Amino acid sequence: RLCGGLAMIGEEKLIQLAVQGERGRMWYTSANKAIKDVAGKDQDTLARLIAVLSPQAPIRDNVAWALFAFRAWKRGQDCHNLPVGRFDTQQQAVVYVLHGEEPRGPKVRSFYQNLRGNSEAVTIDSFMLMALNEPAKISEKSYWLLADYIRYVAHDNEYKPCEFQAAIWTAYPRKRDTGGGDLATELYKQSAFEQLDIWGSRGLRKESEICTI
Repeated sequence: RLCGGLAMIGEEKLIQLAVQGERGRMWYTSANKAIKDVAGKDQDTLARLIAVLSPQAPIRDNVAWALFAFRAWKRGQDCHNLPVGRFDTQQQAVVYVLHGEEPRGPKVRSFYQNLRGNSEAVTIDSFMLMALNEPAKISEKSYWLLADYIRYVAHDNEYKPCEFQAAIWTAYPRKRDTGGGDLATELYKQSAFEQLDIWGSRGLRKESEICTI
Protein backbone atom coordinates (compact mmCIF):
# COMPACT_ATOMS: atom_id res chain seq x y z
CA ARG A 1 0.00 0.00 0.00
CA LEU A 2 1.14 3.56 -0.66
CA CYS A 3 1.68 6.04 2.16
CA GLY A 4 3.41 9.37 1.66
CA GLY A 5 4.85 8.14 -1.63
CA LEU A 6 6.27 4.98 -0.03
CA ALA A 7 5.27 1.45 -0.97
CA MET A 8 5.05 0.40 2.70
CA ILE A 9 5.20 -3.37 2.17
CA GLY A 10 2.88 -5.36 4.39
CA GLU A 11 3.58 -6.47 7.93
CA GLU A 12 3.64 -10.14 6.93
CA LYS A 13 6.43 -9.52 4.40
CA LEU A 14 8.48 -7.61 6.98
CA ILE A 15 8.14 -10.45 9.47
CA GLN A 16 9.09 -12.96 6.79
CA LEU A 17 12.26 -11.04 6.05
CA ALA A 18 13.09 -10.74 9.75
CA VAL A 19 12.70 -14.49 10.22
CA GLN A 20 14.94 -15.15 7.21
CA GLY A 21 17.58 -12.85 8.66
CA GLU A 22 17.39 -14.10 12.25
CA ARG A 23 21.12 -14.82 12.27
CA GLY A 24 21.78 -11.07 12.09
CA ARG A 25 19.27 -10.02 14.73
CA MET A 26 21.92 -9.27 17.37
CA TRP A 27 24.18 -7.36 14.95
CA TYR A 28 24.04 -4.17 17.01
CA THR A 29 24.50 -5.93 20.33
CA SER A 30 27.74 -7.45 19.02
CA ALA A 31 28.80 -4.13 17.52
CA ASN A 32 28.14 -2.25 20.78
CA LYS A 33 30.33 -4.70 22.71
CA ALA A 34 33.13 -4.60 20.13
CA ILE A 35 33.23 -0.79 20.10
CA LYS A 36 33.45 -0.75 23.89
CA ASP A 37 36.15 -3.46 23.93
CA VAL A 38 38.25 -1.65 21.31
CA ALA A 39 37.81 1.97 22.40
CA GLY A 40 37.11 1.74 26.14
CA LYS A 41 36.17 5.12 27.60
CA ASP A 42 36.39 6.64 24.10
CA GLN A 43 33.71 4.35 22.69
CA ASP A 44 31.42 7.28 21.83
CA THR A 45 34.11 8.85 19.65
CA LEU A 46 34.72 5.62 17.75
CA ALA A 47 30.96 5.14 17.26
CA ARG A 48 30.70 8.66 15.81
CA LEU A 49 33.57 7.99 13.41
CA ILE A 50 32.11 4.69 12.24
CA ALA A 51 28.75 6.37 11.65
CA VAL A 52 30.01 9.34 9.61
CA LEU A 53 32.31 7.12 7.51
CA SER A 54 29.64 4.51 6.79
CA PRO A 55 27.78 5.97 3.75
CA GLN A 56 28.41 3.97 0.58
CA ALA A 57 31.23 1.99 2.17
CA PRO A 58 31.82 -1.73 2.64
CA ILE A 59 32.01 -2.53 6.34
CA ARG A 60 35.65 -3.54 5.97
CA ASP A 61 36.62 -0.09 4.68
CA ASN A 62 34.26 1.69 7.07
CA VAL A 63 36.04 0.10 10.02
CA ALA A 64 39.53 0.69 8.57
CA TRP A 65 38.84 4.38 8.03
CA ALA A 66 37.23 4.83 11.46
CA LEU A 67 40.12 3.14 13.26
CA PHE A 68 42.67 5.16 11.28
CA ALA A 69 40.96 8.44 12.27
CA PHE A 70 40.48 7.23 15.83
CA ARG A 71 44.17 6.41 16.25
CA ALA A 72 45.23 9.72 14.70
CA TRP A 73 42.97 11.53 17.18
CA LYS A 74 44.34 9.49 20.10
CA ARG A 75 47.90 10.42 19.08
CA GLY A 76 46.98 14.09 18.98
CA GLN A 77 47.51 14.42 15.24
CA ASP A 78 45.86 17.04 13.06
CA CYS A 79 42.73 15.27 11.83
CA HIS A 80 41.93 17.68 9.00
CA ASN A 81 42.00 16.07 5.55
CA LEU A 82 42.74 12.53 6.71
CA PRO A 83 42.73 10.04 3.80
CA VAL A 84 39.47 8.43 4.87
CA GLY A 85 36.00 8.05 3.39
CA ARG A 86 34.64 8.09 -0.13
CA PHE A 87 33.64 11.75 -0.14
CA ASP A 88 35.29 15.03 0.87
CA THR A 89 32.28 15.82 3.06
CA GLN A 90 33.16 12.80 5.20
CA GLN A 91 36.59 14.26 5.95
CA GLN A 92 34.80 17.35 7.18
CA ALA A 93 32.42 15.20 9.21
CA VAL A 94 35.36 13.48 10.91
CA VAL A 95 36.58 16.86 12.15
CA TYR A 96 33.25 18.02 13.54
CA VAL A 97 32.49 14.75 15.36
CA LEU A 98 35.99 14.80 16.87
CA HIS A 99 35.07 18.23 18.22
CA GLY A 100 32.09 16.73 20.02
CA GLU A 101 29.30 17.31 17.51
CA GLU A 102 26.81 14.54 16.78
CA PRO A 103 26.60 12.99 13.30
CA ARG A 104 24.22 14.66 10.87
CA GLY A 105 21.64 13.27 8.46
CA PRO A 106 18.86 10.78 9.23
CA LYS A 107 20.68 7.58 8.26
CA VAL A 108 24.05 8.48 9.81
CA ARG A 109 22.43 9.85 12.97
CA SER A 110 20.26 6.74 13.36
CA PHE A 111 23.25 4.45 12.81
CA TYR A 112 25.21 6.33 15.45
CA GLN A 113 22.32 5.97 17.91
CA ASN A 114 22.19 2.23 17.23
CA LEU A 115 25.94 1.91 17.73
CA ARG A 116 25.56 3.63 21.10
CA GLY A 117 22.95 1.12 22.23
CA ASN A 118 19.72 2.93 21.36
CA SER A 119 17.48 0.02 20.42
CA GLU A 120 14.62 2.30 19.33
CA ALA A 121 16.57 3.96 16.50
CA VAL A 122 16.03 2.49 13.02
CA THR A 123 18.81 2.72 10.44
CA ILE A 124 17.63 2.74 6.83
CA ASP A 125 20.35 2.47 4.20
CA SER A 126 20.24 1.65 0.49
CA PHE A 127 20.01 -2.09 1.12
CA MET A 128 17.12 -1.60 3.53
CA LEU A 129 15.34 0.49 0.90
CA MET A 130 15.82 -2.27 -1.68
CA ALA A 131 14.66 -4.93 0.77
CA LEU A 132 11.55 -2.86 1.46
CA ASN A 133 10.93 -2.23 -2.25
CA GLU A 134 11.34 1.52 -1.83
CA PRO A 135 13.01 4.00 -4.22
CA ALA A 136 16.78 4.45 -3.91
CA LYS A 137 16.39 8.02 -2.68
CA ILE A 138 13.74 9.21 -0.26
CA SER A 139 13.12 12.49 1.52
CA GLU A 140 13.93 12.99 5.19
CA LYS A 141 10.20 13.05 5.92
CA SER A 142 9.78 9.70 4.17
CA TYR A 143 12.79 8.32 6.07
CA TRP A 144 11.19 9.03 9.44
CA LEU A 145 7.82 7.76 8.23
CA LEU A 146 9.38 4.47 7.16
CA ALA A 147 11.38 4.24 10.40
CA ASP A 148 8.18 4.75 12.42
CA TYR A 149 6.47 2.00 10.44
CA ILE A 150 9.32 -0.47 11.01
CA ARG A 151 9.35 0.49 14.69
CA TYR A 152 5.61 -0.08 14.97
CA VAL A 153 5.75 -3.53 13.33
CA ALA A 154 8.76 -4.47 15.48
CA HIS A 155 6.97 -3.64 18.73
CA ASP A 156 3.81 -5.33 17.50
CA ASN A 157 5.79 -8.55 17.05
CA GLU A 158 7.93 -8.37 20.19
CA TYR A 159 11.15 -7.27 18.52
CA LYS A 160 13.40 -4.43 19.51
CA PRO A 161 13.33 -2.06 16.51
CA CYS A 162 17.10 -2.22 15.96
CA GLU A 163 17.01 -6.04 16.01
CA PHE A 164 14.08 -6.12 13.60
CA GLN A 165 15.88 -3.79 11.19
CA ALA A 166 19.16 -5.73 11.43
CA ALA A 167 17.37 -9.01 10.70
CA ILE A 168 15.61 -7.55 7.66
CA TRP A 169 18.91 -6.10 6.41
CA THR A 170 20.61 -9.48 6.86
CA ALA A 171 17.90 -11.23 4.85
CA TYR A 172 18.36 -9.07 1.76
CA PRO A 173 20.30 -11.05 -0.91
CA ARG A 174 23.32 -9.17 -2.24
CA LYS A 175 24.81 -9.92 -5.64
CA ARG A 176 28.30 -9.57 -4.25
CA ASP A 177 29.37 -9.06 -0.66
CA THR A 178 33.02 -8.03 -0.69
CA GLY A 179 33.00 -5.90 2.40
CA GLY A 180 32.10 -8.31 5.16
CA GLY A 181 28.77 -8.16 6.93
CA ASP A 182 29.69 -8.11 10.59
CA LEU A 183 30.98 -4.91 12.17
CA ALA A 184 32.10 -6.60 15.40
CA THR A 185 34.22 -9.16 13.55
CA GLU A 186 35.91 -6.43 11.49
CA LEU A 187 36.59 -4.29 14.57
CA TYR A 188 38.25 -7.11 16.49
CA LYS A 189 40.28 -8.21 13.47
CA GLN A 190 41.47 -4.79 12.35
CA SER A 191 42.11 -3.38 15.81
CA ALA A 192 44.74 -6.09 16.24
CA PHE A 193 46.93 -4.35 13.67
CA GLU A 194 48.72 -1.06 14.28
CA GLN A 195 49.09 -0.28 10.59
CA LEU A 196 45.93 -0.28 8.49
CA ASP A 197 45.89 -0.82 4.73
CA ILE A 198 43.51 2.04 4.00
CA TRP A 199 45.48 3.70 1.24
CA GLY A 200 44.46 1.10 -1.31
CA SER A 201 40.95 0.66 0.05
CA ARG A 202 39.97 4.28 -0.55
CA GLY A 203 39.40 3.66 -4.25
CA LEU A 204 35.79 3.93 -5.41
CA ARG A 205 33.89 0.69 -5.75
CA LYS A 206 31.02 -0.26 -7.97
CA GLU A 207 27.64 0.12 -6.35
CA SER A 208 27.06 -3.63 -6.56
CA GLU A 209 30.08 -4.18 -4.30
CA ILE A 210 28.90 -1.90 -1.52
CA CYS A 211 27.84 -3.57 1.70
CA THR A 212 26.96 -1.34 4.62
CA ILE A 213 24.21 -1.12 7.15
